[in-house]
Amino acid sequence: NDNNNNNSEEYFDDCETQSNIKECFYEVKGLESGIDYIFCVWAGNETIESQYPWTVCGRPLLSPENAIVSDIRSNSIQISWDEVPNANMYRIEEKIIESENEYRIVSDVKEQNFVDIYGLESGKKYQYRIRSGYNEIFESLGTEISATPLENVSNLRVIEVTSDSASISWNEVSGATVYRVQKSIINNDIEEKQEQLSEQYEDVESSISDTSIIVKDLQNGQKYKIRVFAGVSEDEFESIGSIVFAVPLENVQIIRFTIVGDQSVKMEWKEVLGATQYRVELQNFSRNNNDNDN
Repeated sequence: NDNNNNNSEEYFDDCETQSNIKECFYEVKGLESGIDYIFCVWAGNETIESQYPWTVCGRPLLSPENAIVSDIRSNSIQISWDEVPNANMYRIEEKIIESENEYRIVSDVKEQNFVDIYGLESGKKYQYRIRSGYNEIFESLGTEISATPLENVSNLRVIEVTSDSASISWNEVSGATVYRVQKSIINNDIEEKQEQLSEQYEDVESSISDTSIIVKDLQNGQKYKIRVFAGVSEDEFESIGSIVFAVPLENVQIIRFTIVGDQSVKMEWKEVLGATQYRVELQNFSRNNNDNDN
């Protein structure tokens, strides 16, 4: 009520009253979240009461809900949550799960329901508490969420290709427990490629624990982009990922083998769709049965 007149008896008509409090604190229960309340405290003894009370305003608030880790990088994360009605700020607190028991304040944000947290150590697990507030006063419970910043996958490489598959592997990422593998076709039409504003990836595996995989069901001669993300659960992955290119290829078919002179031969083979280069390897077979190691 805007009529803040302490001398009016009507001001206190709807207030609940608690008398004979011996301590210097009192917990008021059963309040409605988001509503502003005025609390008045009188000092006195058994027979005399102070004429005017001490007055303070309070607004009970709900804790934030649906907190998620919306972005994970090597040394930073982003946390977001649903807005709390009648809150105008939020406090974010942090602790390292394995080595700290108490929360410390990371940031106070106003009029927004997300926060970016930097300076984290990759692979270390952090716990966060988000508390809603109004004018620098915060509710006490908050909502908790854990997060682990992760390096993106390194040394991603193609080990082998066949006519319809590609075998890839990568180094283990510290702190990661699962990986997500995706593939995307690279269009060879330059004009069409320029018109593509976003690449269309599809999941090969949404969650695997191994650091290698055979990507199957590929088209022979088609160029693919394969992307791998590191994660801490089936729902939390670092946001950058690593990319490798792969082209499934048919085996070379020799169509002609010609001896040219006494020290050279000529080989001809059928062109392989999608191949841009070829490798020729020479193995020397000795006529002497005792030289099997050559």
